[in-house]
Amino acid sequence: MGKVLSGGDVCGNARRQVAAGVVRLYPWRSMQRISSYCAGLAVLVLILSCDVVAQQQGDPGQPFRFGAFAIEIADLNDPKAVAIDGDGLIYIVESAAHRVSIFDRAGQPLRSWGSFGRQPGELAFPSGVAVLGSGVDAQVIVCDTGNHRVQVYSSGGRYIRGFGGLGTAPGQFNHPRGVAVDNDLLLVADQGNDRVQLLNHDGTVLKIIGESGMGDGQFTRPTAVAFDEQRNIYVADADNNRIQSFNLDGAFREAWGDYGPFAGLMDEPAGLVVRDDRVFVTDSRNHRVQVFQMDGQPVYQWGVHARLPREGQGVLHYPVDVAIAPAGDFAAICETFEDRVQVFDVAEPEVAEANAGSPFQSRPNQTHFGTRLSLAGNMLAIAEPETHSVYLFRIDGEIPIHITTHTGRGRATHQFMRLGALDVTVDPVQVLVGDAAMSRLQQFAVEYDRHESLRFRPLITTVSRAFDLNYFSRSIRNGDLHWSIEPTALERDTQGRLYVLDRRNALVHIFDSQMQHVRSIGDTATGIGRLRSPTDISIRNGRIYVVDAGDRQVKMYDIAGGLIGTFDAADSPGGGFTAPFGIEAGMDGFVYVTDAGSHRVVKFDVNGSFVAQWGEKGSDDEQLWKPGGIEQAEDGRLFIADYGNHRGKIFTTDGQWEVSFGLGKAYTRESKEREQKEQEAAE
Repeated sequence: MGKVLSGGDVCGNARRQVAAGVVRLYPWRSMQRISSYCAGLAVLVLILSCDVVAQQQGDPGQPFRFGAFAIEIADLNDPKAVAIDGDGLIYIVESAAHRVSIFDRAGQPLRSWGSFGRQPGELAFPSGVAVLGSGVDAQVIVCDTGNHRVQVYSSGGRYIRGFGGLGTAPGQFNHPRGVAVDNDLLLVADQGNDRVQLLNHDGTVLKIIGESGMGDGQFTRPTAVAFDEQRNIYVADADNNRIQSFNLDGAFREAWGDYGPFAGLMDEPAGLVVRDDRVFVTDSRNHRVQVFQMDGQPVYQWGVHARLPREGQGVLHYPVDVAIAPAGDFAAICETFEDRVQVFDVAEPEVAEANAGSPFQSRPNQTHFGTRLSLAGNMLAIAEPETHSVYLFRIDGEIPIHITTHTGRGRATHQFMRLGALDVTVDPVQVLVGDAAMSRLQQFAVEYDRHESLRFRPLITTVSRAFDLNYFSRSIRNGDLHWSIEPTALERDTQGRLYVLDRRNALVHIFDSQMQHVRSIGDTATGIGRLRSPTDISIRNGRIYVVDAGDRQVKMYDIAGGLIGTFDAADSPGGGFTAPFGIEAGMDGFVYVTDAGSHRVVKFDVNGSFVAQWGEKGSDDEQLWKPGGIEQAEDGRLFIADYGNHRGKIFTTDGQWEVSFGLGKAYTRESKEREQKEQEAAE
């Protein structure tokens, strides 16, 4: 489902100024820069500065248009999707809390239901929701993503039925992501299978649409689905950066979109809703909602990218879903990154459809670090998926020094489509990069002596090898691997063996130094040794530590793949893991785990006994926001990808913050204390 941002519902003369200040539509698929940015931004600032919240009905003769910011539903726990029922109640899926939470039109909580588990009615990291009807008769359809199934509930949370399970057969799923409902039909974005399934409400499959690929009718990570009034089908094809449409028989109709920041172009479309002969798309990494005619022609875009940490009040930051109330009087936009849903009124009828934003492009030295980093010797590599870049730093001194960048989006062997997994080695310096969208590994040689004096050196990376993981997928177990390998994390042991963490197949694949497959682990048919949704891996002294977010545990294996044991954070003051992500089995004899759901680092001994924890949710230097990967340097310092704050951080092993860094200015404990003293003296 989806939401949009736009200008409109303002007080007094502001309405006339908005109408007079309308920025006309961009040319169809235009690649020109937007010259009206300042005018559009001024209009939006004017709109959002008004404190009046209108409560009006939408004009049934006009398409829905986003109006003034109304309310913010904040402090959610990893919200992934939003829907609105016929009574105007707002349903939000909180993925890391494994629940559905319901709010009224004013943002007041009414009730919530759901708990973590595998039994009927229980949930595991749900990420899609749709509502059919209203009141006590409403049915709530939830993508139970971690359990690879769809479940149906009453509006009060009573379990009605469920269907699905992990697999590739009709009616089975792999990480279903989005769902739409139209009376007797259900539509599910079967993300891990790169397809869409059309079903009856009892789970009977009527049609399978699509397969993996880039052509018409093919998908690479479909994330959202919708019906129009004629029951045509629309799909957000995230990694192909486009919308595709089909008729009810599954026949391809048309597609539009491509990668980019301008009108009609997209960067990871994530949410989708069709209403009033308009297609509303949450264009996640462009920080906006785009509105299209039914044939894909852009009408307008809405939203301005946040410039300050945790900025809200109508400003967007990675919107992932949108929903419009059936009455047409308001809409809601879900922002996972910010743990919030923002609600917007409808614009008044006299306010024309208009562009209230501009293409987002990163400013120089603006950092958008992802969740992955790798460290060896005095070299640190960090991935930035948003700009399709890998940054290399020297970490000899107190502050990491940026020495080179390899960047480029595309399908050539030196480019990336969805980079993430990293492994850096030294003597010589090389970086291995996993591309999940292309199912491949690329090895880059870096013409750099890590012992030379510090300096920035561009254009020193060249592709030395590339590995098509589709080939390995076909060869492993004589082709019995269900899905192409999705390289999620990489690690090497002291023998030079490469460990590829494969989230889609929920396995760890081990290759020798010549890239010959040795074995795969984590596939125990039943029992606690089976991996469900692994996110990171670390190796120390013959032990393989794997974070299995699907079970909210760390699982320990020996080199042959035998399970040694499991542990969680149940004995810590913060309780068990919420959404564990990164792990480092440190050279100091401790194991460090980042928990993105509770914004902390938890420290264990090598057997998994709790030792300490630190961190809390926030944007200050000492705080964390959805932390990702973690690595320990030779001097003992811990480097953390502070994903939600767009920066890297360094802590001591006892949790004391030392440095925050990006591509621009870095802050140390000493410099921060000095600035504070200077500010106090000036006051």
